[in-house]
Amino acid sequence: MAALFVLLRLWSVGDGDIGSFVGAGDLLSSQSTLPLESGAGYDGQFYYRMASAPLDFDATSNGVTLDSEVRLQRIGYPVVTWLVTLGATIPVTFGLVMVNVLGFAAIAGVGAILARHHQRNPWWGLALASYYGFAFTIAKDLTEITEVFPPSPSGGCGTLVGARPESRRSISRGCCRRSPSSRGSSSCAGEPVVFRSRLRIDTVRSMFRAGP
Repeated sequence: MAALFVLLRLWSVGDGDIGSFVGAGDLLSSQSTLPLESGAGYDGQFYYRMASAPLDFDATSNGVTLDSEVRLQRIGYPVVTWLVTLGATIPVTFGLVMVNVLGFAAIAGVGAILARHHQRNPWWGLALASYYGFAFTIAKDLTEITEVFPPSPSGGCGTLVGARPESRRSISRGCCRRSPSSRGSSSCAGEPVVFRSRLRIDTVRSMFRAGP
């Protein structure tokens, strides 16, 4: 499903160029290999910059200029992409999209495991991945999908699946507060996504427990 969305977006508004997912703006980017839009662009251009060279802390790297040094803290998604692309030997523009698509599949997979655990059809797992914001995340090379299960001292957002309902709120807050490497543009950007996922898990579980 995510791969189909990527193809539709690629050919409908991306002119067949996967670099369009980065959302590079001509005010902050001069990377000749990326399609540039007018203005400051979107956050994906900074994740592209860091995924291309995670250890390059200069103000300008790979044709992208940082608008704030805080961007360098959000390294989780770029580092995963850098690893997947074998140190940026595979095009990073492709890697950014691939990581989000695989992450989306992993979320749906967790839902399928939940469904099997409750003796329901595994296709119910798609309900867990049906948060509409994930489409925007994939379309703009953003971090919300990789936010869902980052490690944290509180046990990680992945523990939401196995945690008791009354404890998931504190876990989601811990993920938001202690995982700056995967957060989006605000200091607690991960919390709404994780909290929606928590609510969706509760909803799906209630459907699984209901009679056929």
